[in-house]
Amino acid sequence: MLETYNTEVRLFYYQHCAAVEHAVEGTLAELGGALPSFEHLYRQFTVADMLATFYQRRTVRTFIGMFASVFCLCNCIRYIRAFVYHWTGKVGLWAYIAIFGIVYAWYRVARKKRFQSKWLEYRALAESFRVQLFWYVAGIEQNAVEYYLRKQKTQLDWIWYAPTAAAIESHPQPGKLETFSPIHRLEFVLKH
Repeated sequence: MLETYNTEVRLFYYQHCAAVEHAVEGTLAELGGALPSFEHLYRQFTVADMLATFYQRRTVRTFIGMFASVFCLCNCIRYIRAFVYHWTGKVGLWAYIAIFGIVYAWYRVARKKRFQSKWLEYRALAESFRVQLFWYVAGIEQNAVEYYLRKQKTQLDWIWYAPTAAAIESHPQPGKLETFSPIHRLEFVLKH
């Protein structure tokens, strides 16, 4: 799953580079300067958050479309019953079969592409990045992932390993955050 996520991140970042950079630049300006490790971790959080939101929209649209189609199926059944011996009953029957086929195909595509599971997994990943990011700004030097998803570690290994690697890569260098007052850093954490 980590390979799938990395592929989607590359593609998403390529397509939405301007939006990601705009979010990162706005936050860095508010913090008061560019910190390379903070910028890297915030960019990872932003991309994971945007991907989770993207799959959330896809999941919701799929559910709404499927429920609307099921509503149409119910109306087709009423239409078939009302005109069983008339030619419109056959139209209702064919409409029922066609709509059922569309709903089933829609379900299969959503299941194959894993819209809902990607939404939930990417949201969990974005939240782990967010916690690590704000721990970093607040001056907490521990790895947040050590306290995250303990019970589900075997099922969601990749979500556990991705922030660990990012935290190692983005670990704050001594003296970098000391240029910002602790009050300024805590205000930033509380605001965001």
